Amino acid sequence: MRDRLFIDSDIILDVALSRDPHYMSSSFILSLIELKKIDGFTSAIVISNFYYILRKLDSHKTAVDFIAKLRLIVRDYARSEIKVHTPDEYIQLKNITKGRKHG
Repeated sequence: MRDRLFIDSDIILDVALSRDPHYMSSSFILSLIELKKIDGFTSAIVISNFYYILRKLDSHKTAVDFIAKLRLIVRDYARSEIKVHTPDEYIQLKNITKGRKHG
């Protein structure tokens, strides 16, 4: 079974707006989801909040286009039991785990 992560609106905004200091970690996590290395889940309220914020900061079209792409890779978490990690926590956890398995 692949690892599962909850993707909140901050992670999505970090990528959509190239926000530092978390852009690289958030982008890496979304890439892992897109490559099907991990499973990403989010909620309807996260998508709604993301739309509202990005529409205010950019445009309706930008928000809708980004959501359309996002919906291709993340799933609704409502029926899943998910351990929640921030992108930085997940990366650190996997590095520690890899070190223990191979060390």
